[in-house]
Amino acid sequence: MKQIDTLLIDLLMDLLANDENSGTCGPDLRWLFTDNGVLVITGKGKMNDYLYRNRLPWYKYDIKRIIIGDGATTIGEAAFKDCSNLTSVTIPNSVTTIGRHAFDECSALTSVTIPNSVTEIGGYAFHNCRELTSVTIPNSVTEIRYDAFAHCSALTSVTIPNSVTEIGDNAFILCSALTSVTIGNSVTEIGDGAFYNCSALTSVTIPNSVTEIGGNAFAGCSALTSVTIPNSVTTIREEALAYCSALTSVTIPNSVTTIGWRAFSGCSALTSVTIPNSVTTIGSGAFSDCYALTSVTIGNSVTTIGEDAFWYCSSLTSVTIGNSVMAILDSAFADCSELTSVTIPNSVTTIGKDAFRDCSALTSVTIPNSVTTIEGEAFKSCSSLTSVTIPNSVTEIGDGAFKNCSALTSVTIPNSVTTIGKEAFRDCSALTSVTIPNSVTTIGGLAFRDCSTLTSVTIPNSVTTIGNDAFSYCSALTSVNIPNSITTIGSGAFSGCSALTSVTIPNSVTTIGGLAFSNCSSLTSVTIPNSVTTIGGSAFSGCSALTSVNIPNSVTTTGGSAFSGCSALTSVNIPNSVTKIDNHTFEYCSALTSINIPNSVTAIEEDAFRDCTNLQKVNIGNSVKIIEMSAFNNCTSITQISSEAVVPPTCDSDVFDGINKSKCKLIVPKNSLDAYKQADQWKDFLLIEGSTTGITNTVYNNSGLADVYTIDGTKRLSKASTDEINALPKGVYIVNGKKIIIK
Repeated sequence: MKQIDTLLIDLLMDLLANDENSGTCGPDLRWLFTDNGVLVITGKGKMNDYLYRNRLPWYKYDIKRIIIGDGATTIGEAAFKDCSNLTSVTIPNSVTTIGRHAFDECSALTSVTIPNSVTEIGGYAFHNCRELTSVTIPNSVTEIRYDAFAHCSALTSVTIPNSVTEIGDNAFILCSALTSVTIGNSVTEIGDGAFYNCSALTSVTIPNSVTEIGGNAFAGCSALTSVTIPNSVTTIREEALAYCSALTSVTIPNSVTTIGWRAFSGCSALTSVTIPNSVTTIGSGAFSDCYALTSVTIGNSVTTIGEDAFWYCSSLTSVTIGNSVMAILDSAFADCSELTSVTIPNSVTTIGKDAFRDCSALTSVTIPNSVTTIEGEAFKSCSSLTSVTIPNSVTEIGDGAFKNCSALTSVTIPNSVTTIGKEAFRDCSALTSVTIPNSVTTIGGLAFRDCSTLTSVTIPNSVTTIGNDAFSYCSALTSVNIPNSITTIGSGAFSGCSALTSVTIPNSVTTIGGLAFSNCSSLTSVTIPNSVTTIGGSAFSGCSALTSVNIPNSVTTTGGSAFSGCSALTSVNIPNSVTKIDNHTFEYCSALTSINIPNSVTAIEEDAFRDCTNLQKVNIGNSVKIIEMSAFNNCTSITQISSEAVVPPTCDSDVFDGINKSKCKLIVPKNSLDAYKQADQWKDFLLIEGSTTGITNTVYNNSGLADVYTIDGTKRLSKASTDEINALPKGVYIVNGKKIIIK
């Protein structure tokens, strides 16, 4: 069948017109399949498209060669798709269009000659022709459509003629053997992903006709060492040259106005770059992961340095920022670990989140008066930064703005600042002092946590809230002045301030948050004002030097573990306003000798007095209904319990475990004696006595102390405690106008 001319083909087709191996493939086109694997197409005009048809007319044949006779004007869509054994094809000069998917997945096709008559190569036309080593594209072609030669992994070189104006998206994507490409002078646009992951491509010249380099156009061309971008280019789109890891230098011409998102990201061999004055926008991540980049100059026309623009440029030692830049966006220079100094021009108004985060070599920074906001974690973990001056223009220091700046010894916060954000100076372990100006209204949670050398702090009257953990674990802080403007001391606000010896809580405070002063192990005294209504859980837990505490009548709730582990606490006053003793409230208060539970209390919760090993006398008011599990567990020194409740309080398990019930005296109302002797756990006491009257909490003043007179009016004791009154000789006494009997 070799070298068969058109007349012979037509004659053969006429002879075999009724052969089962033949048929029509267009209005005026016929096909014939020969025994030796050759598909012959003859006639004139367009070939049918088969992209959306159920099957090709020659689908069942093993086609090895295709001869298309002169006269056919198109090769139909998907006409020869999946002809996996096709090795050669003859395309006549009459063909003007090669349709979409025409030779898609022809994996054995090694070469193809496209005649000068063809003007368009359709999308996916030669997609995945994995053995195709060479292709000649004639000067007649004006457009190479999307994915036309995608995944042609054996293709080594390609010349795109001057007639072509557009290289479609992904046209040569993953042509991994392609070492060189010549782009004609008429091309205006290199489409997205056009040469994506052509990993053997070492150099490329982009002609002056090109105005736009598409997204991912040369991304992943890991052998590309140089590229010339002509003055005609105005836009370098997203990831255009990303991960060109062998690219050492690039010149961006003055025509470029936009450098797109991650345009040069991952160009890890790129050592320097000059961004011309024509560029107005440096896109997000434009030069991120350029590990070898040592210096960068940003032109005066740039107004925005995008997010992550130079993120992880770990060799960058210097940067010049043009005077037109107004915003340094999030993470713009994050992880530039060799950057020692930076000058931010007066044009900048915003320093974004993480802008200079982890710039661990940065020793100083000048923030200009134009900046109004330092956003979250802007200078986080700048571990060499020793000082910073915040200008009067700044109104907000964002969350974590200077977190982990472990060398920062001093900071001046100007009067313009109204908010110190959460974790703003957390872990600034070298910071010895800080002055908070009168403009500040809010100190955010964890703002100064773990500032372990901070010895003093002045909180101005403008502040209304100290956030959760704001000064927690400032282990060198010896004193703090809480102003009258404060209404809430947040949870954990001064937790772990182990050098804090005393604190005055002003009358403005209504809430002491949970863990507010927990583990302040040097705190010996604290005054809780009458304004406080709530003491949060564990508020003073672990204050092992605290000897006494007065809970005012304003307090209605003490959270669980509020005074747990206050091992030096010898006395405590529980006021009539408290309705329950929360779980673990006085657990491990091992120096506490006596306790009076007022008539307002209805419940003593779990472990409330557990392990109060020196507790000797307990007076339980008449309103207690329930005593929960282990409330007095391991209170081994208790010798007397007085319960004024007429109905024995219900006891959960282990309430009195560890108390010697054969020696401890239980005093109960006389009329309830039998009830206590039958009640669960109360009945275990062997020394149960009935009393007609007793010392109730109503005879005491606010401090828990009372004057005692004999029945004839002689003053016996002044400001006596419960223990002192109970120790009086048997007899009748007058306490605060009420008659009591000591038996």
